[in-house]
Amino acid sequence: MEHLHHIKKQLFFLSIFCCLTLQIGCMANRASNKIEVDDKYKYVVYKIDSVNNYYLIYLSSEGKSYKIVSKKEEVTKCKKIKLGDKYNFSSLDRIIKPEDYIPKNVATGSPLEFVPDCIKFDEQTEICRERGMDNIYMTKNLAGLCYIEIK
Repeated sequence: MEHLHHIKKQLFFLSIFCCLTLQIGCMANRASNKIEVDDKYKYVVYKIDSVNNYYLIYLSSEGKSYKIVSKKEEVTKCKKIKLGDKYNFSSLDRIIKPEDYIPKNVATGSPLEFVPDCIKFDEQTEICRERGMDNIYMTKNLAGLCYIEIK
């Protein structure tokens, strides 16, 4: 009889332990979901410019700056980006790809000396990366100045 009482006592403590573990796990999961939601809009638009048929959108995130090139397009109903607003850009695609310019069989002091700072987009338009920026980017999240949310 005493042995049965001891087993019931252990089962009681085990069930309390399981409930507490489950509750702590749920709280941690909620906290991690909150971080994802807060972190969703991490790029701030700090400058919008244009050259010929292209918009230049300057973003900052976590101390880094990005220059986005977006072809001017007429889009009827859209969410136009605004200075100071935050957005989520699902992917920023490099326009200048160093691997396309660095020769494979040439010994050199600095392979990056072959990588251009500017790219021609058309006959009249050459866009260069800015000082302190590693590249120029494009994104599927923009059509002209219209923000497209990609899920």
